[in-house]
Amino acid sequence: ISRKKPSGSKENRYLEQVVQIISDNKTKDSIKILHRNRKLSFMTKSSDIHGERSHRKELHEFLALVRNECVKKNIMSEQDFSEKVTVDTIHKSKGLEADVVIFLETDTDVISSIHPNLSLFSIFGDSPEIVMADEKRLFYVAITRAKEQLWLLYDGDENKSDFLNGLPLSKNE
Repeated sequence: ISRKKPSGSKENRYLEQVVQIISDNKTKDSIKILHRNRKLSFMTKSSDIHGERSHRKELHEFLALVRNECVKKNIMSEQDFSEKVTVDTIHKSKGLEADVVIFLETDTDVISSIHPNLSLFSIFGDSPEIVMADEKRLFYVAITRAKEQLWLLYDGDENKSDFLNGLPLSKNE
């Protein structure tokens, strides 16, 4: 397991890191980019000045940016990229594997967060402990999708999810 701390605007940092990882692994058969949600907190539409969830760009939009950079830098042809690189939410990744998995935003506020309306779910028997246990199982599903390499990207040590504690990480800057 490896981790990378992106460094400029979050969008550019994540984009640069993902493109570099893909470049380093372009001979692999499959590369999967994962995120907790379809909407990315580090990418907002230009009309959005408040970072509201409804204005966040989606995972497929990030993939298009990555594809454009990889093609522009002659890392991969569009066809190779389309055949090798995929994106998914961690929910949809269950049962699917890839040679290389790049897990975006493994930050506390993205991965190990509790929904603000959790109290509404208490009528169904959910408690913060049950929700966190479910989140941890979902995280485990995501990190076990990698056959060869797992890259966990987060925005600094102070923001990394507690779920990363205890994992055998090697830091790559």
